[in-house]
Amino acid sequence: MLVPEWLADEVVERKRTLDLGHPALDQEVFARFAERAATTTANCAGASARTASGGTR
Repeated sequence: MLVPEWLADEVVERKRTLDLGHPALDQEVFARFAERAATTTANCAGASARTASGGTR
């Protein structure tokens, strides 16, 4: 990438962050997805157990 010398340090830092790090928004979205998946799995497991034992959903 060719940039003016006065921008080089900032471009290198931002490029390194993008290449090596994960943006905070992506991490937050994934965390919420994982929480909901865990809750949904737990709820489904509980409903299956109730149904198998003759309970209602």
